[in-house]
Amino acid sequence: MVAFGGERWPVVAGRQYIFLCDAGSEQEKGQASAARMAEAGHSVLVAPPPDGVFPADFPIAGKAGKPFKDANDALLAGCDRAIIDALERAVPALGGQAGGFEGGGAVPVHPNGENRANEALRRMFKNYYVRERVGPFGRVSRDIVITIKKREKGASGAKAEPVANGHDPDNAGGDRGENLTLFLCEYFEIEALLLDEFGEAARLILVYRDKRHVIPLEKLICEPARVLSARAIGFDADQSPALKTFFQLMKNRVRKRLDLGRAGFVEGGGFVLVDGRYIGPTRPDTPTYEPPHDWRRVRPAGTLAGWQEKVTRPAMLSPHVVLSLGLGFASPLVRLLGLRNAGLLWVGESSSGKSTFLKVTASLIGPPDVFAPPAKSSEPAFYNTANLLSDHPLIYDEMEDGGSDNALKILSYMSYGHSNGASPGRVDRETMDNRRVKRWCSVLQVSSEVDPAAMAQRQGMELRGGMEGRFPALKVRRRRSTDYGAVGLDVLDGIDDLHDAIVDGLREEYGTAWPRYIERLLLIPPENLRSRFRKLSADFLARVGFDPLADTGNIRRVAGLFALATLGLEVAFEAGVLPKDLARASCANGMPVLTVPFHFLELWIDQRDGKEAREVGQVVEMLRAWISDNAIYFGQVDCNGNVRNESRSHLAFWHGSFFGDDDDLRTLENDPESRVLWMAEATLLRVVFGKSGMPRGLIIQILRAKGVIDGEAEKNGAKQRWRPTVRPSQSLQRATGLKRMLRLDVSKL
Repeated sequence: MVAFGGERWPVVAGRQYIFLCDAGSEQEKGQASAARMAEAGHSVLVAPPPDGVFPADFPIAGKAGKPFKDANDALLAGCDRAIIDALERAVPALGGQAGGFEGGGAVPVHPNGENRANEALRRMFKNYYVRERVGPFGRVSRDIVITIKKREKGASGAKAEPVANGHDPDNAGGDRGENLTLFLCEYFEIEALLLDEFGEAARLILVYRDKRHVIPLEKLICEPARVLSARAIGFDADQSPALKTFFQLMKNRVRKRLDLGRAGFVEGGGFVLVDGRYIGPTRPDTPTYEPPHDWRRVRPAGTLAGWQEKVTRPAMLSPHVVLSLGLGFASPLVRLLGLRNAGLLWVGESSSGKSTFLKVTASLIGPPDVFAPPAKSSEPAFYNTANLLSDHPLIYDEMEDGGSDNALKILSYMSYGHSNGASPGRVDRETMDNRRVKRWCSVLQVSSEVDPAAMAQRQGMELRGGMEGRFPALKVRRRRSTDYGAVGLDVLDGIDDLHDAIVDGLREEYGTAWPRYIERLLLIPPENLRSRFRKLSADFLARVGFDPLADTGNIRRVAGLFALATLGLEVAFEAGVLPKDLARASCANGMPVLTVPFHFLELWIDQRDGKEAREVGQVVEMLRAWISDNAIYFGQVDCNGNVRNESRSHLAFWHGSFFGDDDDLRTLENDPESRVLWMAEATLLRVVFGKSGMPRGLIIQILRAKGVIDGEAEKNGAKQRWRPTVRPSQSLQRATGLKRMLRLDVSKL
């Protein structure tokens, strides 16, 4: 196949050219060009256009049911036979022939008896190879070329077999004629053909001068000239049909990969990292995905040991870094445990240090500046990024000023949209097709200067009740001069020293921890993770005095988030991602590392309801549980104050209205004494609340405020003071040896 203008080429003996004409007016041009070459002395064959029609259900609407215009149409329709038939009808071009071509007739026969035109088609794309040329200044250029070979009889008269790339060092195939070499384009490597999970959306990965290009295969087949020129890849414009055929044949010859379209877990086992690397069991179709342009050159830097020493060890002195890392490690656990997506909003004034510990978490997967961008993206961009980073830490730093309308929009889709884990189904305005829904699982962390309630108040709006559960906010601040010696997780101490200690490490060490963590995670049975998570969640809820009848479920959801962070830290220590000695260490404030998430749960409850509300709930729940577990060991006091079975020692005494024949306590609904429990003050403080760590005065104050104990006031000279204890009956004093006891109204619990 040749281009127009061939009549100016030198005539070479034994070389023959083939014109495969297009339909319509292009057919006459091809015949005229062939005629001019024939007049110049070349040996030329002319073939008519391929004969055929596109199927009625062809996916390109403009071509369905229409006849072929050229060889490219026949290839698109998968009708290679139409081209072969056309070439077999090729006839010699004669000088002066310019029209009236009808084809058919006698087919020229090669001296060895083969159809030369059929051989040219069969051989054309089976042997393409790389040619190197030395240009000016010694620069070596590489091209992709194809050859059409002539085959002659060998010395023995046997037919010669074709040899790849035209190279036959032993001349075993017999004598060779000259080859027709056609330059297609500059050299590039075809890395793989990407197919989605449905076997569609084929994309070809081309590597040209060490730069990867991911191009839809349909574009390469239909418009190779436009696609190659846009990427500065040199090609022969006259060989456009050959280029189309070249890419058409490539789809069945190159290695295929499963294109997930995102990072994260793969169905059937395995995990794909953000740079496209695959971790997991060997598969015939190695899964991958093509990261965005900014991420394609992202590769781990440094070593895991370097990241642990330069970043992790100094950073984990801060409990805020510990929690942020725990939430980062929790992202892949969301899918494994079948949970809904969750997130946390870090709220604090500018330069309080929020960005520092978020960048430490971002360094788990890559450069912090790349994976902790500002929270200013549009809604579609957020969904796209969340999908690409599925099962990875999802971090946005510095949401814009909470006073703007856009801030509330960002907060809305980052909370509710992220919680759903799927982008809304919408219609593309240009194609009117339904956009493919993007899905992901992860834990989101965002920093902001204004909390959601303040944002809504500025706009005259009210937040939905579920916001605090889907996207809880933790308020942090720098220490002020008025704080004096105050200690609390809401106060950020030493954040400047921390930044100075790790800033160089964050530039040099990143991306080495995540592969090790995933490798360990893939070895743990999911049921083991579920069991550990349920145990942690139940423990957290019990320790904060969770009352399912008084809470809408937000505390349960947030407790699950912090329990998930604890589980992520535990797995990271088991995998050796975090230095194992730090699992038994404490932060700078003396708080053990693995208890940090629970204490942040307490902080969130304090900031939501006030510290007193949490402590009241905890005191009431502990006392209620103790009475329920030990009621069988309580003594009995009748309505006259007489103790039954004085010879026995009891933890406490029920004050009943009367006792039946079976010695069981009976109560009357209208008798207030039937709800009273007598016990020693030491029993309450040491036995019931001995392990709570709460101050004695706080416990008594809470029970007094709830009306559980009333106590009595007594004079001490000129002063009058309140005492929690009262004088019991004489019988009770003899039985216990105590002159004063606590009188608890259990109905107030």
